[in-house]
Amino acid sequence: GMHEREPAKAIERHLSELPRDRTIVTYCITGGRAGKSRDILERNGFKVVNGGGYETVRKIVVNNSSPAA
Repeated sequence: GMHEREPAKAIERHLSELPRDRTIVTYCITGGRAGKSRDILERNGFKVVNGGGYETVRKIVVNNSSPAA
């Protein structure tokens, strides 16, 4: 599945399964593999946003879902 330790190989095997009409957000624990994954997807014509590491993504989700002060 897509939960492999080598994202390049996994992504390249699953490119045909990914939506080309939507933006894909990549993220991982620290952000390193997310950046590599973003690069692969962009080279293959996908619209991609690198979310970085889990902590960054968590902050974005929490801030976007919190009621306004």
